[in-house]
Amino acid sequence: MTQHIAYIDYVNRVHGCWLGRCIAGMLGTSREGTSPCPDSVFDSPELELLPPYDDLDVEALWLGVLEQEGVHATQDSLAKALAKQRLQSEPSAVPRHAPVRSVQPQAFRAELWACIAPGHPELAADLATKSGIAEPAGDFIAAARFLAAAESLAFVEPDLDACLDAGLAAIPADSRLFRLVRELRGLCAQDTDWRAHRGRLLQPLAEEEGAGVLQNLGGTLIALLCGESDFLQTTAIAMCCGAGPACAGALLGIHHAATGLMNRYGFRDQVFTPGAGVQRRSDRLCDLADDVAMIGLAFQEINRRTVIAGGAKHTVIRAPENVPGQAASGVE
Repeated sequence: MTQHIAYIDYVNRVHGCWLGRCIAGMLGTSREGTSPCPDSVFDSPELELLPPYDDLDVEALWLGVLEQEGVHATQDSLAKALAKQRLQSEPSAVPRHAPVRSVQPQAFRAELWACIAPGHPELAADLATKSGIAEPAGDFIAAARFLAAAESLAFVEPDLDACLDAGLAAIPADSRLFRLVRELRGLCAQDTDWRAHRGRLLQPLAEEEGAGVLQNLGGTLIALLCGESDFLQTTAIAMCCGAGPACAGALLGIHHAATGLMNRYGFRDQVFTPGAGVQRRSDRLCDLADDVAMIGLAFQEINRRTVIAGGAKHTVIRAPENVPGQAASGVE
């Protein structure tokens, strides 16, 4: 079944995604090492004086790859761009001839894929798989697929449970993440006391080797399920659960949209640090949202589930004949 989303609403929710991620992420960083109380309100100076967000460098990098290659972007092209950026920023950290597939999976950078495949969880999850180079069957990839699918559906579905259902449908039913999500949802449906769930499920994970991604995502889910869709309360719960609140902030940002976050909480547009070797037209999130939305229009070629209505008409990005791996793009 085909669904429609107005372009102006689409851009607003893309902007909300980045705004929610950045503000929640920076609030988490500002209180790192403290024990915030979810019942308290972040003070106005703290909200108004947030520094530039410095954790969008990978997404900004991948956005540039997509602007060049569109639907033809491959796992290798994304990995090579990331390896090159890491070499520029930390020359001693990445061997000059390191194998492309040795790049670490990016489990909690699913927003870009959700934003360019709004309303199509399966497509968003498959695109997110491209960002995980190693351990394709492990917890990293499951987390990326889950988040991308849930956030993708959030563009057209306001119900959190439906979004989490979409996330579960994108990962193996026998995976550790699937079992964790199912158990957390059952517990939170019975009792919204996030403290009990943190102690019961997250503490054992903290002692389990290699379960960091599960512990982090578990804290994110507890915050979303117990935060009553309130952005600041959800952010604080995620922090108390030892999780980075950025992912929860991104999903709520899609649901509230940028205008909703600004009107309800008095948020302002934020700036970000693109990262080494990445050039964007500005450091404003509103401009980043516009650029991501244009790629979303280009991906209409393969997103047959959702029609973005009222936006600029994009020419299809195709690989030129006899020149494999390259592409041309444009806007009519």
